[in-house]
Amino acid sequence: MAAVVNLHEKQPSLPEKLNRASQKGKQSNFTNMKLKDRKEKIAIEGNVYELTLLWNRDLLCRSSVGIPPDYAHITKNGKNFALIGCSSNLKGFFVEAFRLALEKPNWRRTSEYMKINTIPLKDILVRLPL
Repeated sequence: MAAVVNLHEKQPSLPEKLNRASQKGKQSNFTNMKLKDRKEKIAIEGNVYELTLLWNRDLLCRSSVGIPPDYAHITKNGKNFALIGCSSNLKGFFVEAFRLALEKPNWRRTSEYMKINTIPLKDILVRLPL
C-alpha cells in the first residue's frame, strides 16, 4: 500500500534539518558522555609511570562509529614505554611495547572486557612486564 503524504504540511528548512541531524547524532552516540581524558602518575619500584589518554570531543560528535583517542600511551621515567589501542565504542583495549613504525612489538597484553576509562593505572601496570 502506498503511503499518504500531506502536501500542505510545512516542510522543515535546511537549517532545521541540519540542526535535527546534529542533535540526533549527539543523542544516539551515548558513549561520548562516558569517555574521560586521563593523565595519571604512579611510582612503582623507583620508576614513575604516567598514563595519558586524550579523546577528540569534536571528532566524536561528528562520527557515527567509534574512533581511537588522540593520545593513548604510558611513559616510564619520562620516556615512551607502551602504546594503548582502544576505541570509543568498544569494550576492551590492548597495551603493547612502544616501538618504531613497522617494527613488531616485544610484548602485547589484551584486555577484552574492561574499559580503558574505568580501570586504574596500577591495575594496567600489574599486567605488564615491567
